Amino acid sequence: MSNTKGKIVSLRAGKIVTMQGENKVFETAYFKKNTDLKLWLGKTGIDGDFQADKKYHGGSEKALLAYAASSYKIWKDKYGFNFENGSFGENITVDGLDEESVCLGDIYKIGDVLIEVSQPRQPCWKINVALNNKDMLKNTLNEGRTGWYYRVLNEGYLQNGMAIELHKRINPDWSIKKANDVMKNKKSNPEAVEQILKIGELSYEWKRDL
Repeated sequence: MSNTKGKIVSLRAGKIVTMQGENKVFETAYFKKNTDLKLWLGKTGIDGDFQADKKYHGGSEKALLAYAASSYKIWKDKYGFNFENGSFGENITVDGLDEESVCLGDIYKIGDVLIEVSQPRQPCWKINVALNNKDMLKNTLNEGRTGWYYRVLNEGYLQNGMAIELHKRINPDWSIKKANDVMKNKKSNPEAVEQILKIGELSYEWKRDL
């Protein structure tokens, strides 16, 4: 977990659209468009970015969704999937950081912005529809390449190319990958569940699901 610096290589926001999938019609803002403009990041998200299902998306604990650029290469090399940046519905695709190098409670600085890692992303069945692959939810969870969420401590503008630098690390033993492993094996490893529940920076929703 040596990497502490990264860079935004894709900044994205999306509007709500209607889709047909898995025997139902649903609304989603999964499909976000890349922009080279500056976008304001407030306490509950990026201006111009929407959430269709606010029960599970958005809000102060999930203000910004990040996904590792390096994961796209792995999806291609291991599975043959030619996914483009943004294919996992993220707000920022980041180079230099991933689920192994990012820890729960990490505070990162991007220009004037301060953001704190709140939880791993928990993808749902909609990822199968969005990526037109019935196994993508299973593959994503098995690989642990879920992405992660930030809460916003200090608001400000984001833009493509901006550096992301670790400002403070509180829980060096709790990477996003490790947190995903705990969720995946929560029934067989109650000791790890008990430990992660003590992390104050972990979101309420993640604790509730555990």
